[in-house]
Amino acid sequence: MRYPRLTKALEKQGERAVQLAKLELGTYKPRPSRTSTWNGMSPTSTNIKMKKRRAVATGELQKSIRYDIDTRDVPFVNMYFEDYGKYVEEGRKSGKGVPPAALKKWITKGKKLRYFNRKKRQFESMTPSKLNSLMFMINRSIKAFGILPNPFMLPAFTRSMTENFEAIEKAYAEDITDELTD
Repeated sequence: MRYPRLTKALEKQGERAVQLAKLELGTYKPRPSRTSTWNGMSPTSTNIKMKKRRAVATGELQKSIRYDIDTRDVPFVNMYFEDYGKYVEEGRKSGKGVPPAALKKWITKGKKLRYFNRKKRQFESMTPSKLNSLMFMINRSIKAFGILPNPFMLPAFTRSMTENFEAIEKAYAEDITDELTD
């Protein structure tokens, strides 16, 4: 059984979901910024300030968001994005660190993080030892506090479904009516 109207309505919904997900990633949202004092691997004190931040470092996750329509039986929308998008969407629990290779890629390619020397009170160029030190500090913080979720796909998909629900319902009904009258 073919569903031409439903497939077209779902394509519209998929395009809207992709658009909304990309916008959701690019919006500035209040996120906690921690300043902690550490005793080995345990934080002894932590100050938290809320800062508005975006979830975009390199833009690769935004560019990777896409959809397709699976038409094997009754058509439905499949959404795809980079593998690490799962951790942006769902967050990461404390107690587990990030793979060092992924963290190194994020630091060097994305945020353009710089090393701040507190004694000299200035930024310094990133050497391999300073990069390892920065990776250790970030990973230690992730192990202690985790990463808060920043849902981008579920709200976008839900909103696009709500916006297009009537059109999808009507298209499905018309396709079934055509099939029954033929």
